[in-house]
Amino acid sequence: MIAKPSLEQLMTKADVRFNIVIAVSKRARQIQEGYQTYYDGEEKNSITIATKEIEQGSIILKTTDMYGEEE
Repeated sequence: MIAKPSLEQLMTKADVRFNIVIAVSKRARQIQEGYQTYYDGEEKNSITIATKEIEQGSIILKTTDMYGEEE
């Protein structure tokens, strides 16, 4: 469960909840692997950092249709 920001707050960044969940998951995995973060807070949890980055607009969500083309 995503606590802060809430999933409803993140829905302004994408039209489908599934896309947000997948994006947070992928970004959290990147953070755990050592990728640079764009969040300056004190948080250590990679999932929270990923959600904060998406909320701030540091990470832009791109969606694809069922054929793999960007929408």
